[in-house]
Amino acid sequence: MIDRIDQERLHAAKAIVDYILPRVTEDGLFHPEESLWAESGVYRSQHAGTLAVTGKLLDDDRCIEAARQLLYRTIEVRVDKLWGVDWWWGHPVADPPSEDWHEQNSVVENGFASPINLFNLGIYHRVTGDDAVVEPARESMDAMFQRWDYPEAASGHMAAEFAALAAWAWEEALPEFASMKDPIIHWVVDRFVEQAPTDFPFAAAVRMTLMLAATGTEHLESTIRPGIDALLAAPSRRYDHNRNDFRHNEATSSQVNNRANMAVAIMMKHYDLAAGEQVYTSTSLYAYLSAWIDGMRAPGGSYYESKDIATGRRYGQGSPAHYIPLWWILGARLP
Repeated sequence: MIDRIDQERLHAAKAIVDYILPRVTEDGLFHPEESLWAESGVYRSQHAGTLAVTGKLLDDDRCIEAARQLLYRTIEVRVDKLWGVDWWWGHPVADPPSEDWHEQNSVVENGFASPINLFNLGIYHRVTGDDAVVEPARESMDAMFQRWDYPEAASGHMAAEFAALAAWAWEEALPEFASMKDPIIHWVVDRFVEQAPTDFPFAAAVRMTLMLAATGTEHLESTIRPGIDALLAAPSRRYDHNRNDFRHNEATSSQVNNRANMAVAIMMKHYDLAAGEQVYTSTSLYAYLSAWIDGMRAPGGSYYESKDIATGRRYGQGSPAHYIPLWWILGARLP
């Protein structure tokens, strides 16, 4: 069996924390040295939720405080009780947002930002018991489910999945929304095997997280394992230059992105943790992905987001360069 926390890489997780914390400001922003894309609100909330769990696992209150700063700002910038994109880039950016970013920040984003922010607020509350976030979350949960009929009317990639994760994360503090996750879970279960080889791996990892969080091992053998196997076998998800590398999406065809390679490693690890046996983590593919992740470490303790296939240049140190490796090393998506 394997441990949830990868002891061989625990020092790397602590180095990520030491990189992040001085770059989180009191007003809830994050200043990386360079990011692949401009920091959006959902990146910062994903960062915060993972930091909250990391603080619990590492017994490091600094992580909890950083999560609080990031998420209190998340609450402050709501638009009609929900969220816009909340672009921000007070740092070098490889690919800045579109020219209408002011408008994107001032209107409710169509279904994606709100469930992600609410899921991570719920994770933070589960870890900390900070009741200051409960009533704002109640308002936003109600507004979200009033506005969107998940999953059929869901708009925005992984919107329905994160809406269900939000309902799960808040089911103890806000039980009135708990049942909203049920039709979404059924929807995900029915489609997981079919969609796993056609969608990008990070989406499959989120869907797997939802199934494991909400239903335990109920769907482990009937759905999750066939879905992982279908993804691993899909030629369209692999790169020609190295068949061990996984594609993120067409927009990243010139790079190997940690949202793909790390997401596959996360699924393999989390399956084995749930199954209590080394089905995937004993494979040569997992060894390759682990070495690839190790090779994406940056000198200052963070990780790079992407590696250019043609030149080998590694670049981007935004929020996903930290919360995805922490998710892998610590198993730290959920408390």
